[in-house]
Amino acid sequence: MKRYARIEGQEIVWGPGHLAPWQDAKGDIVDLGKLSPKELAALGFHEVEQRGLRDFDARFEMRTGPALSVEGDKPVEAYSHAWRPDARRNMIAVVDHVAEAIRALLITAMPGQMAEYAAAVDQAEQVKELVALGAIPDAAEYAYLAADIGVTVNPVTGKEVIDLEEAAEVVLTKSREFHALNAALRAVRLASKKRIREAATDAAAYEVFKNIRWPSQYQDFVNEGIPWQDQDAMIFNPGLAPTPEQRANP
Repeated sequence: MKRYARIEGQEIVWGPGHLAPWQDAKGDIVDLGKLSPKELAALGFHEVEQRGLRDFDARFEMRTGPALSVEGDKPVEAYSHAWRPDARRNMIAVVDHVAEAIRALLITAMPGQMAEYAAAVDQAEQVKELVALGAIPDAAEYAYLAADIGVTVNPVTGKEVIDLEEAAEVVLTKSREFHALNAALRAVRLASKKRIREAATDAAAYEVFKNIRWPSQYQDFVNEGIPWQDQDAMIFNPGLAPTPEQRANP
């Protein structure tokens, strides 16, 4: 929205602000929003030129201004931006948060269920070892895997698993897939953090941050924005929160 200021001589005596009813020297109320540019200029009101005003990420940058000045009959608001002292630390923190958000798509946050998965993997490894030795595992001794029989669908066959050996293979396949993804995330996460730390300038570090390539199947998820990336992450890590000045000048 356009902003205006009233100039007398080379001084701004009103504004900058948005056009609104204004009381002139006679005490009359003038609706500035209904006046033409020529009529506004006759009253000393001119559209403000805003310089340097742009979107910025308050996790990494700070905005200062506006600095007000008059150039001829033109009021000017000048803004400037600078990198926060903790910009790189915040970039690195967000990299970790994004990696964790991707992991959260695949794992549960419930510790009891996590323990259940770990026990199932352990039993699956034991069953595979027994089968390799020619032994026949007893379902009563492998209750976690037995729970999958007739219930869990084998993604390879599209049918429910029929015995402990098949249940073990399904569990171990899922475990391998998760660890392969987790390893890929770790590689991206560690390499990106290193490049951010070692960048010559904060601007260069931000270019690294903006161009991180996550595993392809999750890049769209990241591009759409992690729901808690801007807010909850700041609450979790106070260093990510904008200052009162930044909140006042978003």
